[in-house]
Amino acid sequence: DSVRLALIQSAAPGHDIPLNTDWVDASRRFGNKLWNATRFAVEFMDVTDVPTEGGYPQDPGPEDAWVLARLGEVAADVDRLLDEYRLSDAYGMLYNFAWSEVFDWYLEMSKTTAKDEARSAVMRRTLGVVLRDVLKLFHPAIPFITEELWSVLSNGDDLLVTAAWPDVPSYSAPAHVDSLQELVTEVRRFRSQHQIARKTEVRVTIVSSDDPLPDWWLAQMTTLADCSPSNGDRPVSTAGHTRMHSHGIEAFICLDGLVDVEAERPRIRKTIAELEASIARSRAKLDNPNFRDRAPAAVVAQEQERVAEVEAELVEQRRQLRELG
Repeated sequence: DSVRLALIQSAAPGHDIPLNTDWVDASRRFGNKLWNATRFAVEFMDVTDVPTEGGYPQDPGPEDAWVLARLGEVAADVDRLLDEYRLSDAYGMLYNFAWSEVFDWYLEMSKTTAKDEARSAVMRRTLGVVLRDVLKLFHPAIPFITEELWSVLSNGDDLLVTAAWPDVPSYSAPAHVDSLQELVTEVRRFRSQHQIARKTEVRVTIVSSDDPLPDWWLAQMTTLADCSPSNGDRPVSTAGHTRMHSHGIEAFICLDGLVDVEAERPRIRKTIAELEASIARSRAKLDNPNFRDRAPAAVVAQEQERVAEVEAELVEQRRQLRELG
């Protein structure tokens, strides 16, 4: 299965590509991730007896509607790409959807929804059909592991190879899911950069250009970002605050009590100086004709990528210094 998926994803039409064992290893890790996701659903979310066809919820919650809407879009795109014989594009997109959206986000969101008895049953039903359809879509490429996982997820009466291809109903995704994901990522980064302990409460004021964010959004923000969000107004002065924004939504964290401003300023200034010196050294190397002309192209490209990464970090450090006031 790992070899087959690696070959399908890497083999674009009309190109001969040497087999890279790193690709096979990546496919093996994906299979392990798929296994763990199914195990989580069955053992911790009590998702069992998933029907071979249908079973889609009629009135899904916001998080469920989002993943079902994305599943429908991805399934339609996979069908189109397979009809065009673009197998590598189809399974590359499906791989990203499964890993980056289902595993990284929806499974984490389901932990919050599971605490709400009024919504947990619909969540479990949604999780079951989403995993089932992901297994179906991957089955032509990785038949052995998907068939094994289906035997655990279903009642065991039918084989996946004989099941109908997914036909996902149309769902309307709720607004602001992209904003939720981006702001969760930013708050996590803020904690990491400032080395704020998990037990320390981080209060986040959410300011929306539209209506206040709904309760489900705030609940997911609370769990996923490990913070205390609330709808509110923009601070009169943003000095001493960290500001994050995404798609018309702003998030403000007051640094008072969280960050030692007097200690942070010299630390960040020192980091900025080190980054500027590193960029200067790399640029001098890249501007040297002996290096550009004699070094392998891969080495030159690697140095250019390193400069871009350091410059991005420099922008971030300067932003943090401005926020300290």
